[in-house]
Amino acid sequence: MKGVSTYLWVVLSVITVVSSCTDAPVVAAPPANLLQRDTFVTVLTEVRLLEGAYSTSYERVDTSEFPITAHYNRLFEGHHITKDQYLSSYDYYSLQPEEMLEIEADVSLRLEQLKWSRDTTQSVSR
Repeated sequence: MKGVSTYLWVVLSVITVVSSCTDAPVVAAPPANLLQRDTFVTVLTEVRLLEGAYSTSYERVDTSEFPITAHYNRLFEGHHITKDQYLSSYDYYSLQPEEMLEIEADVSLRLEQLKWSRDTTQSVSR
């Protein structure tokens, strides 16, 4: 009887080790208040613009004497979303690496388009 229980313990241990070593991605359920991808890209683009503008005036966004929180709140209100909705969407998309890479690429493209548009406008106005 002892041999059977030892054998069973070894088999269960091996199964546990093998099953825990898989490379299967963790699939998280989307939050109930998930922002649609296009909306998330738009908001994330504006967050990056806000943080970029803020960091040119202050060394670090999180340590300036003028809190950035009010600006975030105004940004979120303008899109009719909450901070929690943005953060839970960010967390969800971050757990989807391929999707997040595409989102980051879209944000970068939008930022480049804004820069190009600004540069073109400045050239024409000279």
